[in-house]
Amino acid sequence: MSEDVTNANQPTGMLKWSVISLLSVGGLTGLCILMVQMTPITTVSSRFDFNRTPDLKHGQKIYTVSCATCHGPGGMGLPHQGAPLAASAFVSMGTDQQVMQMIKIGRTPEDPKSVMHLPMPAKGGYSNLTDANLHDVVAYIRTLEKKTDAADSKKSTTQTSKGF
Repeated sequence: MSEDVTNANQPTGMLKWSVISLLSVGGLTGLCILMVQMTPITTVSSRFDFNRTPDLKHGQKIYTVSCATCHGPGGMGLPHQGAPLAASAFVSMGTDQQVMQMIKIGRTPEDPKSVMHLPMPAKGGYSNLTDANLHDVVAYIRTLEKKTDAADSKKSTTQTSKGF
């Protein structure tokens, strides 16, 4: 024990403890920086204007590139890849802000709200999408929902006339 104290007072012992202290401070700083970078995006920008008229054509282009791969071109979902959006209770009952938020942060398979228990990457894996882009996509997804409703209504009328 007295040997350790004696060594700490020697130049090499002091150098060793200085290096350890420096590495500890540097490591903690690096860890803090990493944690800040890993902090998830938690909200749609409060400065975003939800009264802005969404661009449906732009939303369709973004959907085709970043969403249709898993959710299908018509929003009907693809087996083992993505949930149907056109008939989604979350989409139909959620506000634009709620749907945008979910797209923005994504979902993990463990998320209790996940229907298929598959990962959904934040912004569909396209980190450069802005709130305006997401607003356009949500507006486009809502048109898919309306197309599904119209098709269901047409089927129902046809089935009724056939006696189903």
